[in-house]
Amino acid sequence: MLDTPEDILMLIPLVSREVVLRLLQTEHAPRITAALDRTGASVVVGVTPLLNGRMAEGWSMEQLARKLRVSESTLFARFEAATGITPAQYLKRTRLGETRRRMVLHGDTAAQAAAPGGGGPECVALLQEPPGGAQETAGGGCGGGAGGSLHCAFSNWRG
Repeated sequence: MLDTPEDILMLIPLVSREVVLRLLQTEHAPRITAALDRTGASVVVGVTPLLNGRMAEGWSMEQLARKLRVSESTLFARFEAATGITPAQYLKRTRLGETRRRMVLHGDTAAQAAAPGGGGPECVALLQEPPGGAQETAGGGCGGGAGGSLHCAFSNWRG
């Protein structure tokens, strides 16, 4: 950014959302979401620990919404408004990050590292692609199943 200061205004929203996303993956998530949106804070605060704590489980938007006692569209809209990404994208990034962490720290292969986090073969394929590859940019999810199931992503749900 220092080399091209004229790009700073365009990049500020993207950098801000990236910082929020990273902070939501820490223990400070409740404070961050409360500061972002007083009305939707409880939704985002409620869903991030569920997704972080039980990454390997299959989830659906319906299950998450029921657990948080909100509608699916409210969950989706408030999460996306606060983070700039969908719950599916959040879970996908979290699982990919965990898989990468296991590869670096434990020397696991991509397949070994993806298995405990529920990633499966789709995560392995994403890890083998160069950054910004076709599957990642097309919205393919690691483990995203049919019918809006969320083994790694709510890939088929758009509310």
